[in-house]
Amino acid sequence: MASNLPGTNPLYRPTQGPNRFSGAPGASVMSGRQLPVSALRIPNPLTSAPPAAPQVPLAPIRQFSPEGLHDRVSTRIPTAAGLPFDPHSLTGDRALSIGRHTMIPEGFWQRHAGSEGLEAGRGRVAKGMATAAQAIRDRYGFVNAHGLSDPAVLERFIEHGRDNLRFLWDNAMQRPWAPLAADWYRRGANGLAHKIADSSGGRISTRQAAGALAALSPSTDWNQNATMAERLAPMHLAEAELKVSPKMRERIEGFVKANPELGIWANGGTHQASGEQFPAMQPGMRLADLRHPMQRAMFARAYDEMHNPDWRKYDIFSPSGDRIRAKTKAGDDKQMKWQSFDNIAKAMRILQHDDLGTISRSLGGAHKVRNFYNNIVSPDAAAYMPWEHADFTGDTHHINATMLHPLGSNHPIVTQGMQTAPKVAATGSTGLYGLHADAGRRAAKDIAKDTRRIEYLPNQVQSVTWEGVRNLFAKQHKKTDNAGNPLHEVGQVAHGAHYAVRHGFMSPQHAREIIMRTAGGIKDPDWWSGVASDEEE
Repeated sequence: MASNLPGTNPLYRPTQGPNRFSGAPGASVMSGRQLPVSALRIPNPLTSAPPAAPQVPLAPIRQFSPEGLHDRVSTRIPTAAGLPFDPHSLTGDRALSIGRHTMIPEGFWQRHAGSEGLEAGRGRVAKGMATAAQAIRDRYGFVNAHGLSDPAVLERFIEHGRDNLRFLWDNAMQRPWAPLAADWYRRGANGLAHKIADSSGGRISTRQAAGALAALSPSTDWNQNATMAERLAPMHLAEAELKVSPKMRERIEGFVKANPELGIWANGGTHQASGEQFPAMQPGMRLADLRHPMQRAMFARAYDEMHNPDWRKYDIFSPSGDRIRAKTKAGDDKQMKWQSFDNIAKAMRILQHDDLGTISRSLGGAHKVRNFYNNIVSPDAAAYMPWEHADFTGDTHHINATMLHPLGSNHPIVTQGMQTAPKVAATGSTGLYGLHADAGRRAAKDIAKDTRRIEYLPNQVQSVTWEGVRNLFAKQHKKTDNAGNPLHEVGQVAHGAHYAVRHGFMSPQHAREIIMRTAGGIKDPDWWSGVASDEEE
């Protein structure tokens, strides 16, 4: 395909027009700043040789039933009419997984079909595949999809992400903290779930603790996520003793003033949708008297804010389970922000009911949250499963890693990767999540093959590259204007370098080195440096 880039300088980036990624002749004109001269310096192979990589903890030897395997839930929830199964009942090693195989019609079989039948179901999957492929052609112009069929476009996207993840892995593995990061799920997240369960005296199970952690995770950094779960669990356990105080009632009224929709839960009445009646939350009422999770969520937050003098403070949790107080660069205590009431309510519902079906339904439909729960409750499950079905937690940072581009949580590429079209009811697949997950799975498989080691689990590769990209791209690097144009030099350089590769003016490895150098390289994570990050998840 002929390039639209001007001959005078191939590193200019296209303007943000409606067809800027289509590659159609005359679709866009070129404008914008050039890459800085320093970014074009090719690394000197005589001085840039990395030191020997530290050893990452090995994946466990394959075993028949690793811890928590039977507590896994399906990571996609089909919603087509007349399904012959309940997706929430498919758990353990029968749980449904999300990947490219759920986005192509060949992966849809009679056993998946609802009342509309196999052919209609495959037709819906094919329509979703075409939508995803066209979105990649239109929005991801730096992925060379020219002349490829729809399934091949999906495959090319995965390869692009896999190669970027391998680059981040190679660079992150030169840092002394990398082996700890690789053990993040096994020792850190799973260890915390066990700690919460153990401290309850058997009244909270490990899977309930894992579910609460996952439910509290959306758009929240892990340290605050973990702190909230640690605070909710003892409140649930003391539900018979804790009562609404006058100060709490005043705070609850403040919640309602900020969001009038909360009035039904605070002031009681009959819910219009369900017809269920709720008592008003008055001083003296016990937490045990509040059976609805939304009321329990409002109680929990009000209690914490009114009766915990240190409620704004939180700790930084290391992958090994150690913790230090979260501080700003100026040395002040970092301030915690509570989750939304909806997500607090999901966590409270999980703490109320040690039932896998309830946990599954409470987690919601987001692929990220459901995979996160599985990775916490059974971090070694992938050692037992085929790699293409391994649980893989993909969030904003993972999409930054697969694209090797600084992108905020509201950027269209991120939202499409996690929650927007295509949504296929027949399979429960949403957006491009399956492709980002497969990129991580393949990176893990290739890394293990190249290093001739017993396999790396996909969640080990995800946690190392997650720390790598989270500490490569800073929050300011992700700034864009209203049209999505990058405003910071790092974003502009990444944009231009990707397009230079796409049009044959630069090798992929050179482009990656340029982006890495312009961003200032990978910094130390907060649990290593002791300074809390401002990044969103």
